[in-house]
Amino acid sequence: MELVPVFPDTIWKMGRGGVYGVMEAAMTRFSGRYETDPRVLATGPASRTPISVPLPRPRCAREN
Repeated sequence: MELVPVFPDTIWKMGRGGVYGVMEAAMTRFSGRYETDPRVLATGPASRTPISVPLPRPRCAREN
C-alpha cells in the first residue's frame, strides 16, 4: 500500500477533465508499474466528504 498526496482540484481540471482527468493522472503516475494495461477506478467530488448514516432495517412484505 502506498499513500500518495494529490491535489483534487488541480487533477479534476487536467486532461479531458473530471473523472477522466483523474484516471489519466493515475495512469500517468502508476502505469509504468504494470506489464499489462491496469484497470483504473476514479471517483468524483462527492467522495470528498464521506458520510455515514444509520439505515432502517428493511422489512419483509409479510411483516406489514
